[in-house]
Amino acid sequence: MLESSPNLQEKKNRRKFMVKAFIFDLDGTLIDSHKAHVNAFKKVLHKHDLYTTRNELKKYFGMQEEDILKKLFPKISSKVLDQIMFEKRKEFIKNIHLVEKKPCADKVLKMSNKKGPVALATCCHLSEVSEIIKQFNWGNYFKTIVTSYEVPRPKPAPDILLRTIKILNAKKQDAVFIGDTIYDAMASQSAGIKFIGVNKDEEVINGLKALGVKNTHRTLCTIFSSA
Repeated sequence: MLESSPNLQEKKNRRKFMVKAFIFDLDGTLIDSHKAHVNAFKKVLHKHDLYTTRNELKKYFGMQEEDILKKLFPKISSKVLDQIMFEKRKEFIKNIHLVEKKPCADKVLKMSNKKGPVALATCCHLSEVSEIIKQFNWGNYFKTIVTSYEVPRPKPAPDILLRTIKILNAKKQDAVFIGDTIYDAMASQSAGIKFIGVNKDEEVINGLKALGVKNTHRTLCTIFSSA
């Protein structure tokens, strides 16, 4: 007897998530901290007589802070750059109340933990990550947290994912990376790890598709239920 279509669909979903390790990006994927980052950046930049817009900052989100500042201010000195990054992190923590969880973030983290080890691979500084984890009581969800400051090259290079895989003692083919930017997708492709894109911005979705990403979602809520 033929299986009913819901059962066939269910089997497809199970096959799709036969993975043994889950790696999540943080900002834009599990949380929305854009407002906190933008406020912190703008306040500190203003103090140093440097100015930019929200849209300009947003364009480079997903990159390491140092690289964002170099893109915005190519002539900035190393001394000023270091000072701005230090002050910005302190200011971000003051704005931590503006950080919000993405819909279904808790649900997806719980489900992932039932399937295998879960890790965080983020461009955010550990001082910021620690405060976010504490705020949302996520300490028990992650087997390891790796930041781009621990590897030679940040995303879109694969270094952060390769280090995370090594720490998890997992194989590339058994892992999936879930992120929201083209930098996440490029890092995943370079590392040889499956990628799931989560973003509701049409421009970003189109950018992901242009990179060959087929598994994209507008929200975390659907990543375990779509075909």
